[in-house]
Amino acid sequence: MRGMVALVQTTAMLAVCVALCAANTGCGYIADKDRIKVARIGDTYITRGDFARILRDMPDPERPVIQTKGDLKRALDNYINDQIKLDVAYELEAENKISVPREAARAVYLREHPDFRMLEHITDPGVVGISAADFDVLKEEVELGIDRAMKKMLGEEAIGYLVKQHLQDGTITIKEEQLVEEYELRRNELKNLEAVRFIALRFPITEAGAERMAAEVRRRLDAGENIKDVAKEYAQISQEFVLQGGYENDPSVIELRSFWESASGAQPGTIIGPLFVEEHELMFTGPDGRMLVHKLPAAFMTLQIVDYRPESPKTIEQAEQELLPFILYGAVMSQLRQEKNVEVYDDKLPDPSYIWQAL
Repeated sequence: MRGMVALVQTTAMLAVCVALCAANTGCGYIADKDRIKVARIGDTYITRGDFARILRDMPDPERPVIQTKGDLKRALDNYINDQIKLDVAYELEAENKISVPREAARAVYLREHPDFRMLEHITDPGVVGISAADFDVLKEEVELGIDRAMKKMLGEEAIGYLVKQHLQDGTITIKEEQLVEEYELRRNELKNLEAVRFIALRFPITEAGAERMAAEVRRRLDAGENIKDVAKEYAQISQEFVLQGGYENDPSVIELRSFWESASGAQPGTIIGPLFVEEHELMFTGPDGRMLVHKLPAAFMTLQIVDYRPESPKTIEQAEQELLPFILYGAVMSQLRQEKNVEVYDDKLPDPSYIWQAL
C-alpha cells in the first residue's frame, strides 16, 4: 500500500514538472519557438526570433525572397557572412588598409535608386508638391541608404584586400577543376560587354548655348572637318569640352542609356549627336589602389566613334582573372567562418511560413 502511495505521489510530481517545463524554458525544453537557436557566431547565438526581426527590419528591396528552407538557409548564411565581413572591414579600416569614400557609396546607392536622384537638385520642395517635413524624411532615407551601401562596400573591400594578400603570399592555390566548375556555373553571365571608344565634344548644360554648340560641331563634322581639329579648337576655350575615352554598355548604368540608344552597333567613323547625356560618375582605381570617383556633369555632346567592340561570350581563358576572385572569395569566407566558429543548425530552421508569420 505504501509503495502504491509513493508511486502515485511520484507520478503527480513528474506531471507537475512536465507542466512547468512546458510553460517556460526550464528543464531543457523550449516552448517558445522564437527562442530556438538556429546559428552561432563565436559566443553569440541567433534565434528564430532574432532572424525574423532581421528580415523584418530589412528595406523591402533588400529583403530576400524566401519560399523554401534552402532559401532560408541561404539568407541566414548571407546575413552571417555580412556580419563577418563588416567586423573584418572595421579592423582593416582602423589600420588604414581599406577605405570607401562616401561619394562612391552615394553613386552606387543613387544608381540603384534613380528616383532619389532628383532630391539633390531640389531647393524648394513646395515647387514639386512635397512638404518640408516629407522632404526631410526623404533626404534622411537617402542618407540611411548610403550608410547601408557604405557598409556593404566596406565589407567587399575587406574581402578583396584579404584575397589580394592570399594571392601575394601564395597561401591559397586554385585547382584547375575549381576554375572549370566556376566557369560552368557563371558561363551565361561572363561576357565581353559591347564597347566603344570615341572623341567627343561635350558641353555641360550649365554652359550658355550648350545645345547650340553641340549642333554647330555636328554641322562642321558633316561638312567634312576632322574632329581632332575641331577638338583642338574647343580645347583652347576649355579642356572640359573635349572627352577622349570609351564606355562599356553596362545595363546597370542607367545614366548612359540614351547614349547607347544612339551608339549601340555604331562602327568606326560614325558621327553621333547632338545628344543629351545625364550626369554620371566614372569609378576607377587610382595609382594607390583606392577607389576614386570622377563626376561628369549632364551635357550635350557630339562625338565620332573611333573603335567598336560587339558583345561576345568570354572563353575560360578570358574569364580566368574574373573567376579567380570568386573562387578565392569563397575560400576566404570559409576560412573566416572557421575562425569565427560559425555554426548553422539546419535541423532547427523553421518552415519558411513560420518566418513570415513572425514578421
